[in-house]
Amino acid sequence: MYSGQHGFPLKNFAPFSSIPFAKSPQPYIMAPQPPPRRKPSSYSTKLHYAEERIPHGRITKRRLVKSATKPALSRLKTGLFGVEPQGSVLRVSQNSSLKSPLLRLPAEIRNAIFKYALTRNSPFRVGKATDLRLESRFLGGSVSNKKRDCLSLLSVCRQTYAETALLPFRANSFSFGSSHLLRGWIHAQPVAHRKAVANLELKLHYLDWRVSSHSWNKCPALEGLQQVDVHFTRDRFLPLSYYANCSDEAKMLCEQNVHRWLRSSTAQPQNPKS
Repeated sequence: MYSGQHGFPLKNFAPFSSIPFAKSPQPYIMAPQPPPRRKPSSYSTKLHYAEERIPHGRITKRRLVKSATKPALSRLKTGLFGVEPQGSVLRVSQNSSLKSPLLRLPAEIRNAIFKYALTRNSPFRVGKATDLRLESRFLGGSVSNKKRDCLSLLSVCRQTYAETALLPFRANSFSFGSSHLLRGWIHAQPVAHRKAVANLELKLHYLDWRVSSHSWNKCPALEGLQQVDVHFTRDRFLPLSYYANCSDEAKMLCEQNVHRWLRSSTAQPQNPKS
């Protein structure tokens, strides 16, 4: 079979099979290399060998190595750590007490320093601070919700923890904007912290006056509670006429809920101040 125009057979015609196309150069891709390892120290060498011996599991390998080099602290039933020095730790604790300028001071002076460092005159507000949300647009202010570790003194050594573990809860006052925040905060605290709390400040909103009965019934008791300051606040967006007929009733209901919660405690606290 021939083509009538060029005179060569069509069955042998393959125009693209014999034309060599230039191949695009392939980029050279390096295999992923591990980061260069620095010269290991004595601790990192132990960690490297332990990683080879310990199989993967639920507990991380680094935590296992730390528990092997340093004895872990046991947690008591009250929620605090058992920091009583024993064995080889007793000698280290005694040397620290003799060499530390702070721990060598008399107990009365140490307690005064610890109280100055871990307490303040104003209450600690539990929850996010939103008081400046309206004034910030005019005054250029802002609200900071950054978490600050104000209890780092407790983790210095065993002796400081034993002397200051309950001081922040016993000597400070805590402020709550609703009964829901109070209930969640108490549930999150161990037994020892609950018994140490002595002062509370409740700034209850109007909406919380009506719906807080169920929350107060579920709120755990605080055995060491001595004083409760109750403040009633209203919504700044609602007119005063809105509270004319229900403010007294709401205050009475809130006081009944607070008194009922205080009576559920084994201790006999003082009457709340409103």
